[in-house]
Amino acid sequence: MTNEKTARKEFHFSCGDSTDGTIGFCAGVKASSREEALEILKRALPQAAEARPCGNEADNDRISYIEIYLNADNIVLNDIDDGEEEVEEES
Repeated sequence: MTNEKTARKEFHFSCGDSTDGTIGFCAGVKASSREEALEILKRALPQAAEARPCGNEADNDRISYIEIYLNADNIVLNDIDDGEEEVEEES
């Protein structure tokens, strides 16, 4: 195994908009291209994720559950910000 460095970029996804809508999220993905980053993110995202309440203790005790649902099919190349940065990885 060699210690060659592979040049990749880290692509920043900004999906949804919690300022205008109910939910939003962002993700950073290291890949060789925008298309590869999109494929990796879609494969890695769960269909659902549980969130823990983070209010005061009295409110938290009254929350039974918080489940967040994701639809990776709705993530597109336009969800990638222009700000991508070069990263080097050991291979």
